[in-house]
Amino acid sequence: MPIKIDLIARIIERKIIPEKNCYAGNFSVFLTNAKRVSNPAPEACFTIGIEVGGTRPKRVVFLDLEPTIDVSDYQKSFITPIRLFQDNLCFWYYKEKIYQTSRDEFLPNEIDEVILRIKLHDIEESQEIHALRRKISNLITVIENKSTPNNRKRIPDDVQIAVFSRDNGQCVKCSAQSELHFDHLIPVSKGGSDTVENIQILCRACNQRKSNNIGG
Repeated sequence: MPIKIDLIARIIERKIIPEKNCYAGNFSVFLTNAKRVSNPAPEACFTIGIEVGGTRPKRVVFLDLEPTIDVSDYQKSFITPIRLFQDNLCFWYYKEKIYQTSRDEFLPNEIDEVILRIKLHDIEESQEIHALRRKISNLITVIENKSTPNNRKRIPDDVQIAVFSRDNGQCVKCSAQSELHFDHLIPVSKGGSDTVENIQILCRACNQRKSNNIGG
């Protein structure tokens, strides 16, 4: 049976961000039940977001998970995918991305195939991300509150890409695909952060309506 490989989540600022239309819950279960390693990599101490409350926008609470990747494996993961295995769950960690395979038992040559396919996916995605960065820079404007200091850091590229992909490159209110802006749900001036959960894409008109409602 052919091996199916899915990219299910990314690690952004130590947070597990599930891919669109993918379920990363099994990986959260894996991390929750996995044994703590003796020499954990600080960069691999992940958190998982849990939505709470019934209001919109929902509030996301991040829970700390036990570190399960040691320093050696974490460093190795930037060179080749490392296998994370527990019971019947099998995941692969490579360059801050989490992949899941459709089965957990492999022949020796199949392991080589999985590693090669994950690396190939990363190369292809890197090319797509490069093109996406150009597209974002041409389409998106970051709207800042006038009281925001001029020296404030720009939204990180990986956050921009994650938000752009999540929102399908269009306004979340009216689906417009031009004159788009990265909008902070909670303004930076009021303590809002540059996280995926606090940023959405709005067109100029919807962003103006939001500003008018806040001002009113």
